[in-house]
Amino acid sequence: IKNFLISFQKNINTQELFHTQKCYEQGFTKLTDRFFKNTPWPEADVIAAIVGNDGIFLILYKELYFRHIYARVPAGPTLEQRFESYYNYCNLFNYILNADGPVPLELPNQWLWDIIDEFIYQFQSFSQYRSKINKKSDDEIEVLRTNP
Repeated sequence: IKNFLISFQKNINTQELFHTQKCYEQGFTKLTDRFFKNTPWPEADVIAAIVGNDGIFLILYKELYFRHIYARVPAGPTLEQRFESYYNYCNLFNYILNADGPVPLELPNQWLWDIIDEFIYQFQSFSQYRSKINKKSDDEIEVLRTNP
């Protein structure tokens, strides 16, 4: 896993689009099936030191991390993970949209599509989650009330 993360980060930072795509479409999937089929990947703060606390890579890693939780972890995301995932998308979009010029980030078209698609899916999922109040604890309801 460590070697994969280092290679993935290097390919993203050097804008090696072919190799980034291979890591995204094949490497991540193979490692997921082998080691994290129904469990989360390590949290970003666990792998941060391995990738030198590279902020942009950690945002991209968290995008994959949370998407994996939504798709493969049987219990699904916790309320906190739902919020963290949303804020991570905000960080990614702000990085791209608030820059003075083009950002030094080149991602495969499929990943770009998947980012937008997953953002919309998670928004819809959160809306449905939020509306099912009868299955929530008082604490969860209070958190949802104070965070519209």
